[in-house]
Amino acid sequence: GVPPDPRLPAALLITEEDCRIEDFPLATLDLRGAATLAASNLRSPRDVAPMVGHFEQQALADAARRAGQEPQALRAGAPDDLARWAARIGARQIVTPFIPEGPLRDWLRSAEPALRRAGITLCEWQRPWDRLIWPHAGAGFFRIKAQIPAILQKAGLA
Repeated sequence: GVPPDPRLPAALLITEEDCRIEDFPLATLDLRGAATLAASNLRSPRDVAPMVGHFEQQALADAARRAGQEPQALRAGAPDDLARWAARIGARQIVTPFIPEGPLRDWLRSAEPALRRAGITLCEWQRPWDRLIWPHAGAGFFRIKAQIPAILQKAGLA
């Protein structure tokens, strides 16, 4: 993904894909606002159990609290809503931790045309260990497990 540009007004997007927002340098951004994005509804064409939605809401609220944010609660519905929210708060970029392949990534791809039209860039953070591990994550845990010794060595931990 595209890294955030500290010179541009930004909107922080908190998703269930990575709730460790405090790992990232929020203070370096010109933050205009934050939102949590509930996306459990994307998991199935059928209704998701209420307990799943409740757990997601609590996890997102906890992540926002730990990061010192008071976010607007968004839901992954009409993809154009993301661009409308970011434009309304004056953001030129939406910053979020890396979103892996899956239902949320697919939804974000459907939001990209509206983001482009609004002049808003989707920017993603990755930790150094994210960059070491994610390339091996295409075929489940056992492929990653086989790479753990090499990953630890590259990270200087072995």
